[in-house]
Amino acid sequence: MQSTCQKKERMMNKITKILRLSESLKREKELPFRAAPIVRFAKNIEVDSKTGCWRWGASLNNAGYGNFNQSSAHRFIYEFVFGSISDKLQIDHLCRNRRCCNPNHLEMVTASENIWRGFKCRKSKCTNH
Repeated sequence: MQSTCQKKERMMNKITKILRLSESLKREKELPFRAAPIVRFAKNIEVDSKTGCWRWGASLNNAGYGNFNQSSAHRFIYEFVFGSISDKLQIDHLCRNRRCCNPNHLEMVTASENIWRGFKCRKSKCTNH
């Protein structure tokens, strides 16, 4: 069984690899045919140096979330880094930025908690969108 420190270190290693992959792919014109999903994902993020958000640079759905692999980009990366998402829970953007895919800005919460946080943000005129 892994300790909490070992799990956190493994998670941070995954995040570091994704960022390095993203940077190296910026120099590539095209991806190889049938590239692995994480490679295609990394090609579509841009890191905002001010907020730390990983802005999704590809298609968005009507609600403003990134589309990826017949799902949401933020859900894909959350599962890639942390593991499966419970059917009863949602992924909340702690930064309140729907295009953000930074796993450190995402948290699994109940639907009511997600709605409450969004309400508090709108009420306080949260500007991190």
